[in-house]
Amino acid sequence: MKIYQSRAQAIIAFVFFGLNLLPFTAQPIELCTERTLIIGDSHTAGLFGHYLEKMFRKEFGKNCVMRVGAPGAATSDFVRPVRDNPRYCGKSGQPVILTHFSGSKNRSRELSSGLIPCLSRFQDAKPTRVVVALGSNQLDRGTQTIGEFMAALKLNFPNTQIVWVGPPDMRGRKSLIAKFNTELKTTLTTQCPECTVFLSSRVTRYPPIGGDGIHNQSVHASQSWARSVVDAIVQNSGKTDGSKSVR
Repeated sequence: MKIYQSRAQAIIAFVFFGLNLLPFTAQPIELCTERTLIIGDSHTAGLFGHYLEKMFRKEFGKNCVMRVGAPGAATSDFVRPVRDNPRYCGKSGQPVILTHFSGSKNRSRELSSGLIPCLSRFQDAKPTRVVVALGSNQLDRGTQTIGEFMAALKLNFPNTQIVWVGPPDMRGRKSLIAKFNTELKTTLTTQCPECTVFLSSRVTRYPPIGGDGIHNQSVHASQSWARSVVDAIVQNSGKTDGSKSVR
């Protein structure tokens, strides 16, 4: 067993080794009546997620929001442990963004290398609301894995409000998004009738030229999308798909 000779050495060891062994459960500094966990893909890791988190903090308390954004992620990347590290369930080609309730970013080696945490690692955060912004990376694959994801979500976060934020408008993918949205609503009606969904494609428009056709890098567009989601949740308790509840 390694013996550290000074308090400073012990602290350094904890920072570099100990934090990675703990669940991601930085406790809120202030008393939060609502705690929001945002789970998503590259949109959540990028500008949209940045502003969504910022707006949630303004609405519900600056220490009451946690965000995890994994570029390239689909639903299966949060529920199936990888063989060599069972605390993680997927692998992204880019660093995974994770901010704690306090607003500080987790900079562990695993997250920086793209490992995606399993849902179970957020149990101790005890969110009262989980916002799921997934779907952009499974438009071609459909909703087959959503049932498994929902089962894991309910197991780890019982009695929690679940709001699903569907994929935004993307160039050349309108028919795929429309099909996915229809399947998503049908799946959630069966698998999670108490869940609600926000159809982002109704409030977003990707420019006809420029960019990669998927990620809108406009600050204004990202703010507008995030504002629409937060306003819908605040005004309708999350029970909206852009016009109505999925129920």
